Amino acid sequence: MADLPERTSSDPNVEIMRATYRALRESGYADLTIKRIAEEYGKSTAAIHYHYDTKDDLLVAFLDYILERFVETIHEVETTDPERRLDLLLDQLLVAPADHHDLLIAVLEMRGQTPYNEAFADRFQRNDEYVRYMLRTVIDHGISEGVFTDVDAEHATRALILSSMGDALEPSFWTRRIRSPQPDRRQRSTFPSFSELRQTRSAGS
Repeated sequence: MADLPERTSSDPNVEIMRATYRALRESGYADLTIKRIAEEYGKSTAAIHYHYDTKDDLLVAFLDYILERFVETIHEVETTDPERRLDLLLDQLLVAPADHHDLLIAVLEMRGQTPYNEAFADRFQRNDEYVRYMLRTVIDHGISEGVFTDVDAEHATRALILSSMGDALEPSFWTRRIRSPQPDRRQRSTFPSFSELRQTRSAGS
């Protein structure tokens, strides 16, 4: 998850998104208020309500905003090499703890509201479908090019997503799982790790 740029914008909606980003990192989802966002925005709550009727309306717009930024970041990955592309894609799915830990928790709290909030559910579903598509596409490409082991791409995709969601709060473990030439043996029977996907290239080199 990339940092939102700190440069000022003439678009008040963009500035409100940045203020929401900062407020979520500081306060979390449960304690987030329009007043807290307005403090980060540097204007009154009325200025926020001029654009968004409720906090949920604002947060739905925020989810749209960060999803658009994520898609833009993925589209900036120019390499067609499957191994490098998967590496970069996974990097975008991980969150550096020093910079984003609090925001990650807030987003996970928002995800927990999806059974009760249809708009949240729709945004997270769209995000999940996009991530699944991107991962599955690059894994399929790597298999067809002989770079990755011939595994069930759909299963590998689901496993990587589940692992990223479950282990994202433990970045040292996740980095070790992806990059270590000797994957954690306790996890080997559950799903192919990134290094296991790469074994075809190693064997053929």
